[in-house]
Amino acid sequence: SSADLPRQMEWTIDDISDVLAVTDVKAILHQYFHDGRSQI
Repeated sequence: SSADLPRQMEWTIDDISDVLAVTDVKAILHQYFHDGRSQI
């Protein structure tokens, strides 16, 4: 969102985006709530 990011920051954001793009977030949240971890 900003053209002034350091190059290393761009690589980090790109890597995180790549991981999130293939992550089954719905399954992770289902397991999280199924195991009762949401109740702290």
